[in-house]
Order: sequence, then structure tokens, then C-alpha cells
Amino acid sequence: MFVCLTSWEDDCKEDLYQVVYDSLKHASRETYDTVALPALGMGGLSYPPYEVAMAMLRAIGRFFADTPRTTVKNIHISVHGVNESILRSFARSSILFSNLCNDKLAEFSYANWFLSLTMRLCRD
Repeated sequence: MFVCLTSWEDDCKEDLYQVVYDSLKHASRETYDTVALPALGMGGLSYPPYEVAMAMLRAIGRFFADTPRTTVKNIHISVHGVNESILRSFARSSILFSNLCNDKLAEFSYANWFLSLTMRLCRD
């Protein structure tokens, strides 16, 4: 799936949310079990890391809530090629969101140049 985003404006966070949500719906229709997403917009478009993290994670949380029978079990978000403060900012907001959403963020790894988050569907 290909996505083209515009330069950052305040209303972009809802567009970003919708892109992630629609991508996950597409993956579910195609019966994928794992999806990898880049941290959209954080390269040349300079989207704020906090806004990107929250929009993407809100979409993932809503997708799992709306699609309990999905085949998608793992969602990987990759952040790389940006400076260390951006990585840390994205990681902090991701951990905060995870704490608010019943610990759906199962795995987290960080290096100076790369951040990897894995969301897992947790069934009770």
C-alpha cells in the first residue's frame, strides 16, 4: 500500500490517523497477520514525533477495538534515520499511550539510530 502525506498542519493528525486505520483494515481484509509501518511524516515532512506517535497508536487501538476477529496479530512501527531526541520523544509518547491502553505495547527496543515498537493483540 502506498501513502502520500502533505506537509504538517494541525489537521494532519486526523489524516494520519485515518491512513493508519485504513491500512490496518486493508491488511485484515487480506488476512495478513503481521504489519510493519514506518513512523509516517517524520522525515522530510517534519511531522512532530508526539503527534505522529499518538495518531498512529490511537488508530491501532481503535482498529483492535473495532475489529476483534482480525487476522492481524502484530503491528511493528519503525522509526529510523532521524536524530536521537526525536527517537526518544516518539518512544516516550508510545510508552505513555501503552500505559493508557492496557499494555498493548508488548515489545520496545531502542538504539541510537532506530526504534522498534511491536503492538500485539491481547485477548483476554
